[in-house]
Amino acid sequence: MARMIPTPIWGTLLEKAATDNGFDLEGAREGEWIPFASSQTSLRIWLRVLDGPLYGVALSRREICRALADPGTPWTDAWPPGACAALRLGNVA
Repeated sequence: MARMIPTPIWGTLLEKAATDNGFDLEGAREGEWIPFASSQTSLRIWLRVLDGPLYGVALSRREICRALADPGTPWTDAWPPGACAALRLGNVA
């Protein structure tokens, strides 16, 4: 698949997905990762656009990754600092 170049619309799409799921605090970008935190939980997430129609999500708590009903494919490349699990996902939902 061809590498997608993240454009401002992708950042907005990832921000909306995070906010819609309770991650209302956006942090400073860490490379291609956009970090989000929540005012309601200690879990932190990082989102990014990958190749083709794939997205990456990194999580600060490994047990959350294991608890997801459809966890996607494990991410084997470098994670952002503070992450302890990461997945490749087929859609932004």
